[in-house]
Amino acid sequence: MSDLRAYAKSQMVNRKTDDTWTELRATRDGAPIVQPWLTALTIEGKVYQVRMGTVTTPLVGDIVITTVAAEAAAEAALGYVIMPVYLNVQIEALGGTLPELAFNSVGALITTLGTAFTPLNLKIGGAAANARAAVAAAGGVAVAADGATTTRQIYRHTQAVAASVSCIANQVFEVPHVLVGPASVYLQIGSATTGSDYFGHFDFVELTAAEISS
Repeated sequence: MSDLRAYAKSQMVNRKTDDTWTELRATRDGAPIVQPWLTALTIEGKVYQVRMGTVTTPLVGDIVITTVAAEAAAEAALGYVIMPVYLNVQIEALGGTLPELAFNSVGALITTLGTAFTPLNLKIGGAAANARAAVAAAGGVAVAADGATTTRQIYRHTQAVAASVSCIANQVFEVPHVLVGPASVYLQIGSATTGSDYFGHFDFVELTAAEISS
């Protein structure tokens, strides 16, 4: 029988420096303590956020989704990789009927930024992202045209009945898309007749290409 041991520690946990060996930590009954991958990446400063709207000023969506118009996007240049891992969109005021949302990835860069957005490192004080991002109301960010053989769907929502709609996206992506640059992820939000007011954000991991391939 194999013997796997971990160091029991529940108080005053030892913190080691980089490039040093440390023991596997466990509770006092021997249950190993394993940190989730995304938590580790966030502590490392490799997870970023793109926001749409503020607490007092929502963004206005497009009047129906069109193939090359997006409200927000982020891109990985050659030599970098981004992986979208979370999306949240809340509608404050439904401007028209049939709100819909598309969150896609494609092997092409953003065509027109609209308004540049500096991705927020979820580790306050962490390094700036290499990725470019953009946010603009009413489809003001131009992206590559949607195509069944080139564009990958991450998440899609269509509200057939508009009544009482509020949250149209609250998704953690357990199988994230791996966008090896040049590539981009983009969000499209639209309603028939009038654009809806909404708040939202998406989070993405950023790595160098060398970190995921030889």
